[in-house]
Amino acid sequence: MLLRCVWRESRRSCFWFSYRGIRMAGIGGTEWTAEMEAEIRAIAEREMPEDMTAEDKKVVREARKKMKEIEKAKKKERKAAAAAAAVNLAESARVDDVEYLDASKEPEQIYGDYKLIQSRCAKTGSGRKFTKVEALDASQIGKQLWIRARLHNVRAVAKNAFLILRQKTSSAQAVLSPSDTIPREMIKWALKNITTESVIDVQGQIVESEVKSCTQNTIEIAVQRLYVVSKAAQPLPFLPDDAARPVHEEGVHVDRKTRLDARIVDLRVQAHQAIFRIQSGVCQLFREFLYGHGFTEIHSPKLIAGASEGGANVFHLEYFKNPACLAQSPQLYKQMAICGDMERVFEVKENHFLRFGVW
Repeated sequence: MLLRCVWRESRRSCFWFSYRGIRMAGIGGTEWTAEMEAEIRAIAEREMPEDMTAEDKKVVREARKKMKEIEKAKKKERKAAAAAAAVNLAESARVDDVEYLDASKEPEQIYGDYKLIQSRCAKTGSGRKFTKVEALDASQIGKQLWIRARLHNVRAVAKNAFLILRQKTSSAQAVLSPSDTIPREMIKWALKNITTESVIDVQGQIVESEVKSCTQNTIEIAVQRLYVVSKAAQPLPFLPDDAARPVHEEGVHVDRKTRLDARIVDLRVQAHQAIFRIQSGVCQLFREFLYGHGFTEIHSPKLIAGASEGGANVFHLEYFKNPACLAQSPQLYKQMAICGDMERVFEVKENHFLRFGVW
């Protein structure tokens, strides 16, 4: 009864094994098959008892040697296939400028820079819906969302890239990890080409994670698509983190002149955002209270031909070759509005001068 077969490429022979022993029968021109490999594997795994003949042991050793060659060849093929797949994936996600006009037609590339944004979308817009960073929480775990935010910073940890997304006073962490859909080239591109403070579009799945460095500290975003909307020029005058550093803490501090020369960057500091939000909230409370009592808000001129209340503290200037000055008070215009039967009026405006010795 014939049970085992070993293929030897050197002699192009086939070895047939019976239950008790091994006897050789040469077959020329035999093609390699999966069945032969299975037979060789079975032979290579056989024990070699003391009573086994020298010829039998030789054939088993040959089978084991052949199995090592087979495994080595398979490993080489797997590496070649993996390398080819990586090349194909990188080629399919090559970094060309990306054109995006409609959410129903997502770009083939999963990362890259958007082309120059023009007014070519439909009147209803692109159709893509973005989620605010401040709205990200544990209730959205498992969902796929789009987020548009600034890149606060990016860092590499092992083979991953971690991106901190900032929007107003809120922040969240996004992570790029190599996988079948995320090529390593995408991670290298994110680390090398996206500059700090750039505006980016991120599509990803919300996953549960503890992130102590962000305001949204119970989730993170597993990135699936990543595009640069507006790339920030480098180097920046200063980093928002440096401008936000308290005076008593060690590290880089930004002086007042540098802040004012680059005010748009300075306004991105969370503390400065909070100041304007508080100011807006106070004005809103003023308005709501006065609206509730029948007042009407007016907006009076701030450049007038002469002093509105007299005095020497008026600020003079030239306006289209005519003398003018800053209005010290809207009192005259409020009186005019009242005489015009508006009854109750108010105005919320900044103060242009010092009065009554109050600093």
